[in-house]
Amino acid sequence: MQVRGILEEPDGWIRRKLRCVLWRQWKRTFTQVKRLMRAGLDEVRAWESATNGRGLW
Repeated sequence: MQVRGILEEPDGWIRRKLRCVLWRQWKRTFTQVKRLMRAGLDEVRAWESATNGRGLW
């Protein structure tokens, strides 16, 4: 049980970093929207996520 707690923080960081790498590969906003919709987001949410001002991380 203690191992799970120890590995949760690095696991979250690694997942976030992998999402950041994918996001950088999808350079254009239209590509980001297409890929997010393919991943299961509805069109409105995909556009909101692709055009937010918060950046990658």
